[in-house]
Amino acid sequence: MMLSVSSNNHVFQSLSHSLTNSSHSLSNSSSHVLSHPSDYLFQRSIGYAGSGNRIREKLAKASNGEDIKIGVLGGSISTGHKLEDKSKEVYHSVLFDWFTSKFPYGQHTLVNGAAPATGSSYFTYCHGKHIPDDLDIIFIEFSINDGSIYPTERGDGDPGITKNMELLVRNLMQMPNKPAIVFLSFFSFKVDYYFNGQEAHMAIANYYDIPYISFKNAYYDHHNRFPKDVSTLFSSDEHHPNKEGHRMMSAFVTRYLESIEGVKAANTPDADIPLLDMWTTRKHKANFSELNPFCETFMDKTYQPSYMDGWYLMNWKKEKYYIASDTPGSLITFSVEASKGSVYMYILKSSQYDLGSVWCWADDDRDNGRELSGHWNISRSIGHMMLVSDSLSKGRHDIHCQVLSGDNTHFRIIAIFSG
Repeated sequence: MMLSVSSNNHVFQSLSHSLTNSSHSLSNSSSHVLSHPSDYLFQRSIGYAGSGNRIREKLAKASNGEDIKIGVLGGSISTGHKLEDKSKEVYHSVLFDWFTSKFPYGQHTLVNGAAPATGSSYFTYCHGKHIPDDLDIIFIEFSINDGSIYPTERGDGDPGITKNMELLVRNLMQMPNKPAIVFLSFFSFKVDYYFNGQEAHMAIANYYDIPYISFKNAYYDHHNRFPKDVSTLFSSDEHHPNKEGHRMMSAFVTRYLESIEGVKAANTPDADIPLLDMWTTRKHKANFSELNPFCETFMDKTYQPSYMDGWYLMNWKKEKYYIASDTPGSLITFSVEASKGSVYMYILKSSQYDLGSVWCWADDDRDNGRELSGHWNISRSIGHMMLVSDSLSKGRHDIHCQVLSGDNTHFRIIAIFSG
């Protein structure tokens, strides 16, 4: 979604007072007194400040009248789910109004590439389907959808979350305009766990010197103490922030940006990004190579697989797009380009919808295929990355999937990708 320069003066005028006023009302409603609520909450919201060099460079360009292109990657929060007026109330629209008011001489652009019920693993491979490669600033919001690297009763505990987010960050930072990235972290009051994707992402923020602004840091403890205050910042589902929650996140970000603007940049090495990823040791440096992602997604409504029999395109409220089947034996074939030999399917995982399983294999090697199950005993329904093959030769391959018989036979595929 492309947005040109716009103004929303009443939001912008109130933004400078939002930290103090909102924090004061929260404190009064619960008798939880903070001596300097705006300063306190702002300081708490900074999960990692870093040097700010990349984002400061972009602010300097904007101050000089240059055009700045801002992008957003995230889940349903970044699409504005549960807001009455998404175009004005979602956090990045409020941020964009502030940006265009502060830097009025450039023709600035906002591109919202967010997609509901997706995590960073999807965008690791498919970001090119959602955002252009000429962005200057990118906000990334996946703290809820990515889940925790620590085990919880929700079924969390996957270190692959950190690996995929890092791959995404390395790809984004190598775009032509060397964009500045800012991590944003929300939390769900409904989920009722402290741990989420924030902890999976924090190591990346440190390693790549990326600012991390956390709504969770500022408000999680408060809502544990005063749960009746949840409607102040959350919508009726207690999962997605309401208008005020979005406004407060934008206030934290704008205050951070204002705090670093004009500050002398720290001396840094000439390298744009770290030489190696976080997982590669020095002795294996010669074997390291960057990810060259390949993606085909049904969010791209023009995409058609190579072959399908018994499958149909499906969309949910024009927000979520799948290729789906209900019939055992239904076959679908995708043509993919493998660079490092791995192919993944991104499917809907849920305890609902009577989801069954498919058998997927590469080329003619049906016997060494894998069963992918859409069902899990976890409360959330979300896209999930599943390995099909990790031993393919470099080049083009056909990936086949067939619906298996069983009590449940419904299956939904969101995307297929490889690297």
